[in-house]
Amino acid sequence: MKFIKIPFSLIDRLYKKLINIDEIAVSKTFYNEGYELGRDFVKNKNNNLDLVLKDLVDKIKEWGWGICFYEVCEDDGRVTFELDNYLKDKEESFSNSGPDCHFLRGLFTGVIENVLNKKCISIENRCISQGDNKCRFIIESLE
Repeated sequence: MKFIKIPFSLIDRLYKKLINIDEIAVSKTFYNEGYELGRDFVKNKNNNLDLVLKDLVDKIKEWGWGICFYEVCEDDGRVTFELDNYLKDKEESFSNSGPDCHFLRGLFTGVIENVLNKKCISIENRCISQGDNKCRFIIESLE
């Protein structure tokens, strides 16, 4: 798998232009692209959730997206991700009406679904763009 590094300033400009045209379509597109990256990230890896998540956390740091932490709840298998220092200027960059890290939500969901081989639901319940000090994502299995 090969990755190219795209400056977030470019993604930010694209997002700002498109979000004014159709917020729902843009949100779905960013989510789907993140999901595909997550699915591709898992390819050719073993299905050990902890090892895959550690690798993902390292990649997120390497990509310059911030410091990522995760927790797997032993009771229900829910996985929570938190990003600190995610795009330090993000709160000034985005200004839509709700949490807008659709790409990352898709990325995390794509990884979890493809490691567990189960359909999942995801939510971002904290977002820097909404004034929170970090972005937080919860992914739960529907099965």
